[in-house]
Amino acid sequence: RTRRFQGVKSEWGFPKFISKKAMSDPSNGYLYGDSCVFGVEVFVIKREPVIEYVCLKNFDVLHKRDWKIQNFSKLGDEWKCEEFCVGGHKWKICLHPKGTGEKPGRYISIFLQNVCSKSFKASFAICVKNQLKQPDKRAVTDHSFTASKNDWGWHSFIELAAINDPKKGFVVEDCFLLDVEISSVQDVA
Repeated sequence: RTRRFQGVKSEWGFPKFISKKAMSDPSNGYLYGDSCVFGVEVFVIKREPVIEYVCLKNFDVLHKRDWKIQNFSKLGDEWKCEEFCVGGHKWKICLHPKGTGEKPGRYISIFLQNVCSKSFKASFAICVKNQLKQPDKRAVTDHSFTASKNDWGWHSFIELAAINDPKKGFVVEDCFLLDVEISSVQDVA
């Protein structure tokens, strides 16, 4: 059995190496004229790093889907894309141009919706593209989807004031660009 010596543990031994009765029995030959000799073999083992990988993902995908939404100013309360499939699961994007939640009318709300009723965890990013070479508005998250909690996203994704400001570049010629990246999907038992 290998024992490791270090600054905190500089001694090793055996609390019950041999019984006193067996040690004292002359027929065993451990004692010779009231003397006993103990020996120890020590081998120095070079420490090698051990690297282990545990992968919990069932499969990785990098699926990116883009939408060019024309006539953005004429959208109603909700816009949904056509169904698309990633990792064996069906999805939709739900966009609420006037917002949802506690602050409707101040923010755009965007959600990724699972159309299936299976339970699984997904990592995804949603991005509102800037068309004037300024930074995009991007949000990344992980979520465990279930039949009862089949969507996840942001009620306050980006302020409507920024969307409606032509200098900001999020809506150009009444066109709005949106994309989603789904980077991993893990089945949940």
